[in-house]
Amino acid sequence: MSIEDINVNFSVEYGSVVDQKYFPKRTSDALWRSPSNNMVEWKGLHVKIPTLSVKGGSTFRNTNDLGLGEIADYSNDWEDKTVRFARQWKTVVDPTNVKGTDTIVTIAKITDLHNAQDVVKEQDCYMYSTLFKEKQRVNNAKVAKGELKDANDGIYNKALDETNVLSVFDDMMTQMDESSVTGTRMLYVTPQVNKMLKTADFANRAANINGNGKIDRSIYSIDDVTIVVVPSHLMRTDFDFSNGAKDKDGSKQIQMFMIVNGAQLAPQTYSYAGIQEPAPLTNGNYLYYENSLSDVFMLDNKASAYSVAITDREGSKPNPGGQGQGKQS
Repeated sequence: MSIEDINVNFSVEYGSVVDQKYFPKRTSDALWRSPSNNMVEWKGLHVKIPTLSVKGGSTFRNTNDLGLGEIADYSNDWEDKTVRFARQWKTVVDPTNVKGTDTIVTIAKITDLHNAQDVVKEQDCYMYSTLFKEKQRVNNAKVAKGELKDANDGIYNKALDETNVLSVFDDMMTQMDESSVTGTRMLYVTPQVNKMLKTADFANRAANINGNGKIDRSIYSIDDVTIVVVPSHLMRTDFDFSNGAKDKDGSKQIQMFMIVNGAQLAPQTYSYAGIQEPAPLTNGNYLYYENSLSDVFMLDNKASAYSVAITDREGSKPNPGGQGQGKQS
């Protein structure tokens, strides 16, 4: 790319590079690449999501009845969603520091650091916190409709340790079984919880082999799910995204959550990426600017494919707005 070309919007090319080079480094990358994403239709700052429902089940057939009988009703609509995670970033490069095509090289190095240091973290934090909020949204909506009794269904608010972590894991598995959830289950855990699971599961298996000790749990094996270990500071119920992704007082620690990938939609795209040559409005500097759109939406009819265990964080100040109290058990 030459200097003469740098006023061109290269969002498609840039987005492709980011997708291939940086996004695979996200701990939440598989979730951002949800198999349900192909349902989404972009409309500017909005996405449209198809909703198909059928009312009426099968009936007994009367072979002597030549009429149409009962006919099931169906609806095929589109739900409009406003994309909430609209992000922008810009930087300037003094032309006295670079010459010729070195401008492109210098900006490439700056954006490289920005993507590796900031964007990957923001995407992880947004995915994990928004999945939790979306679970709360769906639960509250179902309670309002009388479809659900407990707004904290599938939300376990308790500190996990070696004595209860397998019990909560089993509860999550059982709840999904009862809801006829299909698909590969993934368990996202903090390093501490991952250690608890290994210790507790080893002790459980040893007790089963030796026949010694009290066995309180022998329902599921943690081998039944794919485990993804995520640093604790990325798994919170809320973040401050006003400038990057920062810790937020009142947020709770997500200790682990179970999900079937596809219960969520995660549309994302780069709208613009370009470089402006030195001009009065840029104070004589080269100006790089990019903006992107992304979000996470849980499909209402698949919310049972997500369960989460949260707890208060030590040293975190209470949030007057509060988080959901969760399921006590």
